[in-house]
Amino acid sequence: PAVKQRVTDAAIPAIVRITGVSKLGTRIKAFEARRALLAEHDLFLADDRVLPLLPRILGKAFFERRSKLPVPVDLTKKEVGAELEAAIAATYLHLSTGPCTVVRIGRLAQ
Repeated sequence: PAVKQRVTDAAIPAIVRITGVSKLGTRIKAFEARRALLAEHDLFLADDRVLPLLPRILGKAFFERRSKLPVPVDLTKKEVGAELEAAIAATYLHLSTGPCTVVRIGRLAQ
């Protein structure tokens, strides 16, 4: 509850929902609920302390599509708002295990 309040106090408009690990585990037990959660959000942020628990809770649907892996955020820092803003504004590259990697680089003004 204290961490949830700190994130809420940061008032970042991109953060739509804050869910605890225990509530997340009970809310999305069904495979269809996991896929619906995956489809309705573009980015998932997770406290880095609970990140190792998420593969078991979220299931393989989240981890098959590597573009929506939960982004680790350190919520123990004093400036939680700055940490969340940095995680939202960053670009993430998940390398495949194969021999080839493709990276597209561009600017919004192009």
